[in-house]
Amino acid sequence: MIKKPKDRSKTRVAATQSVAGSGVRDAAVLPPVPSTHVVVGVIGAAHGLRGEVRLKSFTQDPMAIGNYGALRMQDGRSVQVIPQRHLRDDLIIAKLSGMSDRTAVETLTGLQLSMPRDHLPSLVEDDEFYHADLISLPVEDEQGQRLGHIVGLFNHGAGDMLEIKLNRPGPTDFLPFTKDYVPRVEVKAGRVVVRLPADFGVPVAPPSRQASERKAGARKAGATDGKPEQDSSD
Repeated sequence: MIKKPKDRSKTRVAATQSVAGSGVRDAAVLPPVPSTHVVVGVIGAAHGLRGEVRLKSFTQDPMAIGNYGALRMQDGRSVQVIPQRHLRDDLIIAKLSGMSDRTAVETLTGLQLSMPRDHLPSLVEDDEFYHADLISLPVEDEQGQRLGHIVGLFNHGAGDMLEIKLNRPGPTDFLPFTKDYVPRVEVKAGRVVVRLPADFGVPVAPPSRQASERKAGARKAGATDGKPEQDSSD
């Protein structure tokens, strides 16, 4: 079953970010995953010469992704995942049915794998959810004030991150998906309770041109003989 463990020392949901590697496709040009599907994995970079790939699995047991039969790749094709060995954490080495060499799998990096939601077991506990259920959920603080909503889930290797768009003007920002920052996930109630850092959503302003020029001038002056320049004018 695609449930996450309840170990509170770990992040609590799988993310949909593609595994880094050569040939990563631009997500903007790929068709969206059908709304009736749940993402269960992402194809990573080719591994070796015999058609193996690194694959991020969102099943509770990463190797169990091979038990779900034919999965839909994001480009619309169907494929069966054939796990070979566990790599680390949620990464495995796998083969894909019908693809037996590196050339065949090199163009697949970044494609999400999904299956119809009604083919998955129902979740019966409040602390269990599919990552797709979190997208667009409102985000509130612990006092119940509406702050914004979730727009994405990502994992860049340092743990799962929620991408949140605040109601106030500004860019989206990322929040670690841990108990410290996300104390409650209430899918049935339609909200996620968060503790945002004070600087969350505040863009970092680049240094002004004048300040940059002053720094450049200081570096230039210090690159002579270590002595301050003397004014030659009388």
